[in-house]
Amino acid sequence: MKKVQDVAGLFTEDKRVFCLSPKFYGCSATVKGINDDGLVSVEVTQHEHIDVESARQSATPDGELQWFQGWRAAQATGISSYMVSRITGHFSINMPGEKNQRRNIGLNLRSNKGKGMEAPGYTMRKEEGDNQNNRIEWLYSSALIDCLNKYIG
Repeated sequence: MKKVQDVAGLFTEDKRVFCLSPKFYGCSATVKGINDDGLVSVEVTQHEHIDVESARQSATPDGELQWFQGWRAAQATGISSYMVSRITGHFSINMPGEKNQRRNIGLNLRSNKGKGMEAPGYTMRKEEGDNQNNRIEWLYSSALIDCLNKYIG
């Protein structure tokens, strides 16, 4: 694994990122440049809402959704598999200016607690192995990938 030595190595031009500033928290953005002091300039993309209906129409011709492993969903959206996991699950943040206030900004389409909550048509929990070597994997639908791509912009 290559270690990043400076800000310019981490935030390359045209890289997609998520904003953490209070005004645009959670919005997707594109890196536009870095000044001599290491300040990163970004162009923020804001969306009013996501059209879920068009995503529902992304099913295959026979009406069945296509399902993808997390790394494939990440590849299709251009974000890391970690971010796919966080966005589709529970994602708590500290709210700026509010002491001890945490808010969940995740989509809550899956949960690892208990037997695992699924969102039909969007996420599916797949278990493999026996009781001692149980492996859990989350699958993501083509409809969810379409929604994520629209959200990310």
